Amino acid sequence: MAEIKIEKKKPIWPWFILVLIILAAIYFFWYYNDNKHDADDDLMTNDSITQIDNDQIYRETNEDTTSLYDGSYGDVVNEKAIADYLTYIDNEKMGVDHQFTNGALMHLITATEAEARNMNVDVNANLEQAKQQATEITKDPTSLKHADKIKIAAGEISTALKTIQEQKFPNLSSEADMVKTLASKIDTKMATLQQKEDVKSFFDNSGKLLQNMNAHENDNQ
Repeated sequence: MAEIKIEKKKPIWPWFILVLIILAAIYFFWYYNDNKHDADDDLMTNDSITQIDNDQIYRETNEDTTSLYDGSYGDVVNEKAIADYLTYIDNEKMGVDHQFTNGALMHLITATEAEARNMNVDVNANLEQAKQQATEITKDPTSLKHADKIKIAAGEISTALKTIQEQKFPNLSSEADMVKTLASKIDTKMATLQQKEDVKSFFDNSGKLLQNMNAHENDNQ
């Protein structure tokens, strides 16, 4: 009778263990790389934030020390509108024709508006009225009534400057009073060219007052 041999099956558990080892190796390899990637991202983010902070400090430092105007009226730091006004009137060749007068008034209004905004003082009503009068000057260049519009505009601007001075710059009282006095001296019955020195004096003293305000503002920062 023939002998029947039964072949034993090879155990599969070694293969099972091998698969587990491979999976574990893959998992730890992935986990290590992921953590390293996150750490690198954090480092890059921190470096970027530091760079942004340093750039911001550099820009702010530059802005604080940059003179936007350095002329016969003194230095102006930080406030471009005031610098633009002083640059505009700091010109011996300028006259007081309707174009120059309109330009000077509009620059002065913008500069006063900027200073009021910086100091958180509301003078909008005065400056809106001044803008309206300044605009009227250019509508009819041949009009003989420019002086009355200039006087109204100058009066509104001087009132706005006086308001800013009273609320924020008590030591500039005499300078603000001078601007108001010069505004009131403009004669509505006289042609602008016949009183150009008075008109230019108003612009000059307004510029000096704004420059002083700017200097005091930056000294106190």
